[in-house]
Amino acid sequence: MACLTSRREFACFEKTLEDEIRDEIGPELFDEQLKACQETLGFRKKKHAVKNPLVISTIITESKKRGRTSQILENIVERILALKRADTSRDDPNHKL
Repeated sequence: MACLTSRREFACFEKTLEDEIRDEIGPELFDEQLKACQETLGFRKKKHAVKNPLVISTIITESKKRGRTSQILENIVERILALKRADTSRDDPNHKL
């Protein structure tokens, strides 16, 4: 089980985040884009390519162009941004608790 943690929040998955994204955007599209990235960027092993941020970013970007998204990933990013906004507002001298 994979877990992402922060000071007050966390997310756990039954599978890896990469597997969750693959399931959501579709295995065929994910694998097609992964293979293209491996060839372009010179990754011989799939397990190394899938852990590279540029590869995952490219897969997500190309998938989005084709109308496929990962709700799990969007939820994680949304939550991270909400936590950041909350931290920023606490630093604001005009912020009232």
